[in-house]
Amino acid sequence: MNKFKYALLCGLLAIPTLARADVSTKTPSQQIDFAQLQAKLQEISDEEFNKLDTDKDGNISQEEYIEYMVQETRKKSAKSFSQLDTNKDGKISKDEYNEFVNQATGQMGKFLKMMQDQVQK
Repeated sequence: MNKFKYALLCGLLAIPTLARADVSTKTPSQQIDFAQLQAKLQEISDEEFNKLDTDKDGNISQEEYIEYMVQETRKKSAKSFSQLDTNKDGKISKDEYNEFVNQATGQMGKFLKMMQDQVQK
């Protein structure tokens, strides 16, 4: 996961905590430095923008965006293929694929149960 997506995910995960936070009653070491957080997120956003703006004209063209997305998709696809090809023979067999589907289905079931348990609390 790249830094931008990680920071965005961390920010989204922090929203419920931030919504409940009473920063006025917290000690300075417990207070959230929103300005610092915003500055860091802006820095990460700028880095990501600069990666996409390959011709450095200050804009991301459709071609630049598509090329970036194709490269990212290829990286993720190669990684997921490697994970599915458990015997490392360069092919995904029906058994390897079925094992993946069974694991994914099991993980989704666990996630849905956890969500259901949270709602019932």
